[in-house]
Order: sequence, then structure tokens, then C-alpha cells
Amino acid sequence: MVEKWREDRNSYPGWLVAPYSERLRLQYDTLHHVQAAIDKASAQSRALLAYEAIWRHEVAFMPIYQNIAKLAEDALENAPQYLNVHQRDEIRVALMRAARRCRDWPKFEALTSKIELAREDLAYERALRCRDELDFFGLTAAADSVRGDDPIWGIRRAALYCELANGEQASKIILETWNELKRRRSKDRASMWLLSREAWAAWLMRRVDFNLRKELRNKSQDDDEFDRWPVKYKAANCDPWDETTHIDHDLSERIASRIKDAETIEPQFDAGTYKDHSKSIRFRNGPPPGYGLFALADRVGLSTSIGNYDVLGSRFVQHLEIAPNRDEAETWTAALRLPNSKDGLIDRYFSRIRVASLSLPLVQAIAIRLKQAIDFGRERFSETEWISRTVKNTELLSRLVVRFGPEDAEKTFRWALELANDVRWKHWRLFEPLEDLLVRSLEAIPSPQRQGLVLPAMQMKLPKDSNSIGIEHHWPELAFKFKRRDFGARDTRFAWSQVIGSLIETARDRSDINRTRANHGSNSGELAPSRKLP
Repeated sequence: MVEKWREDRNSYPGWLVAPYSERLRLQYDTLHHVQAAIDKASAQSRALLAYEAIWRHEVAFMPIYQNIAKLAEDALENAPQYLNVHQRDEIRVALMRAARRCRDWPKFEALTSKIELAREDLAYERALRCRDELDFFGLTAAADSVRGDDPIWGIRRAALYCELANGEQASKIILETWNELKRRRSKDRASMWLLSREAWAAWLMRRVDFNLRKELRNKSQDDDEFDRWPVKYKAANCDPWDETTHIDHDLSERIASRIKDAETIEPQFDAGTYKDHSKSIRFRNGPPPGYGLFALADRVGLSTSIGNYDVLGSRFVQHLEIAPNRDEAETWTAALRLPNSKDGLIDRYFSRIRVASLSLPLVQAIAIRLKQAIDFGRERFSETEWISRTVKNTELLSRLVVRFGPEDAEKTFRWALELANDVRWKHWRLFEPLEDLLVRSLEAIPSPQRQGLVLPAMQMKLPKDSNSIGIEHHWPELAFKFKRRDFGARDTRFAWSQVIGSLIETARDRSDINRTRANHGSNSGELAPSRKLP
């Protein structure tokens, strides 16, 4: 078996992404023969078999199942002398990638410390971990280190910049990679390894040509093949359009299957006859649904979008809509890949019932990363994309905060007040999720503990201070959310007098919304009876 699989690997043409039919063949051949081969193999054969099996799983976009992981770990631990340094690193990188996808961070870190030469893969996996954990500060630091002699590192680095909403930088990197591939292809026209990479670069160039309109202004009509889309990619079985077509077909089949499963009673033609599907069980061979989509994205370096142009974003969303399992890893994926809008999909993963069913450690971990993502985003509100992402992240955090204990809820409430008073928090789309965060965090705080929050809440800026002329009604209002007993801890400090005086002065404003809110704030809980407005 080892010799046969080695022959398959040596005869592999060098496709960046193996054709769909080739992946199916590898999946079938591997899954049906690997266990029997493991049982019969000697120590040396097991080590070599582990390497060949890992290679086939990676090429075929198959998850590394437990028996293969155990075989590979045993080879690295007990028989490393039968593998060269490159083979050992390939196994470690594959295991590291599998650990990242199932969020086994202790195992991930243990493997990173043992990488010998594959520094490019190590840098890429670390950057992808930052992306998967919504650590955009870390991703900013890690993205530029993803480099290597293989031109595909340029495309992967560009995808990381897309995750940072830096479409302009990503477009420039893709153009540089495209030019480098053309230069190399001019010297080696027969290389499938180069041609398959050129195909994906050409596919991406069609999505960034608008961003690069200045750079491409003077190109000749026949200069770039991505405009004409030659048949050579299809002839060589490396056409990206074929791959995306297979993804779309798989998603469509899964959607149709889900619709059919929802119909438990299927009427038949003859009167009074029907089929009852309520007890039907479906079996599916091959990788889990959606695995190939995300494996393709990481393999090539494909992001959700480049600027305003969709890459795989719509397909990520379709996957989330029909994903059968909403486990911890899928919940993190949803936090990253949910569209930047408030629609029904957010309720599928973060409804009140769903949030209540999540483990508390998971809620806390995602909440910490969402806070960091919001802090990262508000430093970049000059970019519209980060406004949209921060709207989504703030709404997600507001849904998780209902699970917080009183202490964490109070910290979140005070932090949300900081957001409200941040001069950069002025786009009207940010107002509603901010109010959700303030109100829901306040609801998670017991009434006696709220008394110390009344003064900070009253000090929050009013609509007139939010630079929201004409849309002041969107600005959060907290005075309505406190109960009369919450005002019982007021004192005669200057801060209270200053707040009341400011509210009374604002109440004389001609703006109806400012006057209404200031009146309510100054009258709430009888803060200052002697100066109460009529």
C-alpha cells in the first residue's frame, strides 16, 4: 500500500487544488483501505504510511480522523528516523491545522514548537489562528510575516489583509503575485504547478481590477489573460470556476435536502396515500458538510470579500444557514463569518435560547474577543467596512452579555459608556447596537448594584453631542431604563449638581428630542426637587 500511494503522490501533477473528481477518488481509495494497511504495517511502514495518508487527506480536503492522527503522532514520536525533515514537518503542519480547526490550542502550541523548517506554514497557521479567534490586533502583526518563495504565499497574505478589511493592500499584493507568476511562466510554460497558481491569481484579479484601475490603466488589450479567461485552465483541470461550481452544487443539494427533510409527510399520487419521513435516517459519506469549502479557502487564500467584491462570503453564509451541527467551532465561525447585517441568521446562532445553551466558558471567550474586535474597529471608523463589522460585533456582544455575572456585566456596562462618549462613535448605524449593549448589560445587573451606575449613565452625552443631526432619535437613552429606586444612592456631590444643571440647560433647547430626554433625565427619581422642571 505504501508503494502504491507513493506512486500516486509522485505522479501528482502539482495542482494547487486537486480537481473535484480526483479528490473523490482519493477520498474513496483512502477511507476504504487505510485501516487495513495500518493493521498490517511494520514500524517503518507505519511511519511511511502515516506520511502518505496525511498527504492524501490534505490533497483530498479530508479531515484528519482519529485513527490517522494517532498513526501520525506515533510515527513522529516513535519512528522519526524513517522520515526526513520535510516529511516530519508536513505531518506536523497538517496536525497543527487540524488542531486549529477543532480549536485544540494546547496541541496547536505543542506542534508549533516542534516545526523544524516549515517556517512559512508556521507563520500562516499562526495568522489563521488570530483570524479564527477574532484577534485582529494579532492578525495585523502576523499578516506581513506570511511570505515565501512559492507565489501562493502572496495570495494567502492578501487574504489575511482582506480579513483586516484592507482591500487596497490586498489588491496590490495580488497584482504583485500575478506579475511574478507571469514572469515565471514565461520561463516554464509546461509547469502545472505554476499554471494552477496562475489560474487562481487570474480568478482573483477579476475581483480586484477595479481597485487597481490606476495600476492597470496603461496595460495593452492582450496583456492580461484574466480579462479573456483562456480555456487552458479548464484543459489542465485547474479552472477555479469548476471548483466554485462544485461548491455551489454541493450547497444547493444540501439546501434541497434540508427542505425535503422538513417535509415529514409526503403525499402520494393515489388518494389517501402518503410517505412518512419522520423516522428517516440519512447517511452521508465523505468529509463533513462545509469542510471542503473552508479547506479550499485556507489552501488558496480566499477571504469573504475584497473590498465590495464577494469572494466566498455568500457561500460562507449559505453554509451557516444549513450547517447541521452548531458546536463550539461552528459558533466561532458564525461570529467571524456572519454578514454585517441584522437578519434572521444571527438568531440562528445567537438567539436568546441559543445563547442560554452555550457553555459559560465559550460565552466568556467569544465576548473577550468581540470586545477586542470592537476596540480594533473603532480605531478604523474612517473605513466603512469597519463600521459595518463593529455594528455586528456590538450586537453579538449585547446578546452574550445576558449570561454575564453581575461583576462582568457592570464592567461591560461601564465600558459601553466609554464607547458612547467616544467622539469616534458617531455613525448612526452604531447607535442601535450600542443601546442594545447598554440595556442588556444593565438588565444583567441586580437592582442594588445599579445605584452606583446612575451617575455615570446620566453623564453620557445627549443626542446633541453625538453629531447626529436629524437622526438624534437613534441615540441610546438610559434614563428610561433605570427604576425610581435605582436613584436612591444619589448624594450632594458636585458631579450630581453639574449633571442636573447641564440637563436643565439642555431642556431649554429648541430640539424636541434633546428637550424630551433632558426633561426625563432631570426629573427621573426626583434628582433635584427644588430645580425640577414643570
